[in-house]
Amino acid sequence: MKFRVFLLLCFFGGSVFAASLEQAERYAKAGEYNKAIQEYRALLAADSKNSKAYFGAAEVRFKMKDYPGAVANYQLAYKNNPKLTAAYEGAAKAYEAEGKRDLAAAERAKKPVAPATNGEFTYNGPLFTKGKALFEAKKYTEAAPVWLSVLEQQPGNPGAYYYAGVGRYEMGELDKAEINLKKGIAFSEEAHRYLALVYEKQGKKEAEIRELTEFIRKSPNKNTSAQERLAQLKKSNETPVAEEKPAAKPQTPPAPETPIAAKPSVTEPEAKETPVKEPVPEPAKQQTVQAPQTDAERLAQANRSFLEGDWNAALSAYREFITSADEDAKVFALLQMGNIYRTRRDFRSAVARYREIVENYPNSEWASEAERSWKEVVFQEKNAEQFPR
Repeated sequence: MKFRVFLLLCFFGGSVFAASLEQAERYAKAGEYNKAIQEYRALLAADSKNSKAYFGAAEVRFKMKDYPGAVANYQLAYKNNPKLTAAYEGAAKAYEAEGKRDLAAAERAKKPVAPATNGEFTYNGPLFTKGKALFEAKKYTEAAPVWLSVLEQQPGNPGAYYYAGVGRYEMGELDKAEINLKKGIAFSEEAHRYLALVYEKQGKKEAEIRELTEFIRKSPNKNTSAQERLAQLKKSNETPVAEEKPAAKPQTPPAPETPIAAKPSVTEPEAKETPVKEPVPEPAKQQTVQAPQTDAERLAQANRSFLEGDWNAALSAYREFITSADEDAKVFALLQMGNIYRTRRDFRSAVARYREIVENYPNSEWASEAERSWKEVVFQEKNAEQFPR
């Protein structure tokens, strides 16, 4: 059957594609799963980005109870068509069938949300609302992966950073809390208050004073306890002033000796120096220098290319971005690079990026996601022959 389909593809081109998809669906409905998989493989050999074929293959794998294979194909389906919401739900159900509820929740959290308008971030989407509900229920551990998913969809969302930072503080992860809260200040002035609490626990008095002062300035109606704490800190910083001793009477210094002028020479005439005019340099021509891109602009450019599926442009932009980015943003860029390599089935390069995060940045908020992706890529590479291309 595989050889016959290959010949048909060679001779009839695109006219066979729809028929192959329909035939695969007929095989699947009839319970002839292996034949259905062969049809999907033949279709993907001609069109490696056919999201419908990946989705169909995933559905078949799910019916065969090959849940890892189903997840791999569902993910390829939505990576080639991010608007295919059924693929996100399919991957979640496959994880649930394996008893992996956390991974199932992460898949559902990846569902696309409406883009922000006028350059603003959204704080009322279903994913953000879910994370906020978990936060308010003090389920900080469960909320953490939700905020990561929000940031995948809307990189730089200050609301996600704020709630993630407060959650990290409540879990005692002070270093991560500090990183997130600094990026969440634009969302709420409460970020300053929590930063002050972080610094209090770390014994950083000057930093705590700075954040309390800023919090009081921005929220005058909420500053009673903050003012008390700030006054206490400032009082502890005060040092006693030593009594001033009366100044000693200044002594009159002796008059300086008047220098004796040398007599002019009578044998040699005075040499008159003619001042030499130094050439005045011409004013330098002003050159228009284009302002370099900021890190935020580089990241936005990389994310746009990623969402548009322009993998080469995205990789190039992420590589340039990580040369100047701070640690947290650099780790996010490395994770995105790994995801691109994984989509292109360059498993070795994907593993290298995920490993770099896990080994070099184990305290990053993206480390657990990188470790999970690393394991999945290793499994996918070992079982590549079982999956449609």
